[in-house]
Amino acid sequence: MKRPQPDIGDTLRQGFISNLGTVRKLSRLWGTETVNGVEVFTHRQYYHKESRRSDNFEKLFKYLGMYEDVTGGSYKGIEHAWVYFNKNKQSFLPGDINSFVADNLNKMWWDANDGTRPENLTLTASLVISNTSKDKAHRARVDEIINGNMTKAVAMRSIAENYEELWEKAVITQEGVGVINKGSIIDPATKTKVPDNDDLSPDDPWLNTVVRYAMRDTGIEHTVKDLSIGTVSQALPVLGLSIGFSKTFVLDIEIPYNNFTAGELFVQMIAADLAATYKRKDRSNEATTKKVVQAMNSDDLDEDPSLKSRDYLAWEDIAVQAESKYESLWYRVGKKEYLKTEAFKNPRAHGFTYKELSAYMVSLLDTGYKKKSVPWYKKALAIVV
Repeated sequence: MKRPQPDIGDTLRQGFISNLGTVRKLSRLWGTETVNGVEVFTHRQYYHKESRRSDNFEKLFKYLGMYEDVTGGSYKGIEHAWVYFNKNKQSFLPGDINSFVADNLNKMWWDANDGTRPENLTLTASLVISNTSKDKAHRARVDEIINGNMTKAVAMRSIAENYEELWEKAVITQEGVGVINKGSIIDPATKTKVPDNDDLSPDDPWLNTVVRYAMRDTGIEHTVKDLSIGTVSQALPVLGLSIGFSKTFVLDIEIPYNNFTAGELFVQMIAADLAATYKRKDRSNEATTKKVVQAMNSDDLDEDPSLKSRDYLAWEDIAVQAESKYESLWYRVGKKEYLKTEAFKNPRAHGFTYKELSAYMVSLLDTGYKKKSVPWYKKALAIVV
């Protein structure tokens, strides 16, 4: 039996994170109840059966973008189905992740323990665009945007003009060492100027992130210095064979120093991708970003002494901080967790902003259901048969 549920993933991507009015409107449509004298949000909003729907059912579910899903669903064998705020569903909040992203991107540029940061730092690295999607239509479209028949200049221009579409349809990675160019120093042996660089590990998640996102629509200043074309083998049904070959486009990209802040669009775009929920087999570039950042292990970055390792804040570190900050919003009775309303009426008095709580409410949305009970004699019959 397929679980009856609306697409929460789509709801999370419908702009609620940046909508400052979400707290007030969602609070009003959702409704409240009182438990042991504490005002909390209604524990469950039922969408099946109809008899259990609230008076605000249509307005609420249309606001959430779930109305068509829940009214057109099949509920065979289901007693009840509902939407609720699940405390355990989302540990990270975009408000916290914005600072997490900005701080780590700034650490990528320079380790404060190394003294005063030099002027005019630049980063050079390789960005790789591979036409290896499992979607045939995506591969065909990528081949229209960039292909081996183009001149280098035409291909570079096409990539710049269509990078957002390539982000959706191609596989975009960062490969190789990233070089932080600090200027030059005098070689004591030759008495000549030589480049002074910090080489970052190919496994550095923040090197990976800044390079892959730089060319996006809300990206940052960058220069594509060169383009080369290679070939990669892949398991694709090409001409009846299990192995096919596709082109990869390698861009040498240079990025000048940026002092990233939590409020800028570039940081917020990355933070939103880290906060989103993905299916286990999702191969999108956004899902890759989250996977790379979550998998970061400082010990791995320290393996090669010739490469610089930064003192990054790890994903699990901020998880603990987020849990602590938002624990005060909950009221526990037995095994049930209720979301209290008090802080949502006056966020600043409780150390929050409307924007933070807006993102938090949406991140908690989850579904649940209860199967219809099967009489014991039907169970026995099924066993005999």
